[in-house]
Amino acid sequence: MKKTLGLFLILVVMALFFTGCGDKEVEFAGIYKDGWIGTYIFNNDGTFSCHMSGSQDGRTMNLDAMAGTYTGNPKKDGNLSLNVTKQINQSTIIGTLLTATLLGQTSVTITNENVPLEDVSANQQTMIITIYNGKFTLTTDPDTVFTRQ
Repeated sequence: MKKTLGLFLILVVMALFFTGCGDKEVEFAGIYKDGWIGTYIFNNDGTFSCHMSGSQDGRTMNLDAMAGTYTGNPKKDGNLSLNVTKQINQSTIIGTLLTATLLGQTSVTITNENVPLEDVSANQQTMIITIYNGKFTLTTDPDTVFTRQ
């Protein structure tokens, strides 16, 4: 019985190792022309998020800009279909920056606490990205190259 249990445990550990149980996500990062860093995170459960970060001129940004689901394999070259279900409201960022300026603040931090993701599933957008040689660009911003990390 102990040998059978030991063999079973070894097989379970091997199965977890070969199926990539510890591999939680695939990331692609790029730097926009205005200096902000964008990171697309593709989780194994079929969800994704786009995280924005960076600091410049007293402004710090550290928030998820959009989230949703995807189909395709981000670990390989090919097409991914991204269904955006949550997104920040750009007007809220502008309002936050304007308020800080009016209050005389020389620095402002933008996070999902003050600029939350909003449910946009009623007007769901689908984006198609094509990964080639471990990189992709967006049709809305072809100057930024996102590279698999």
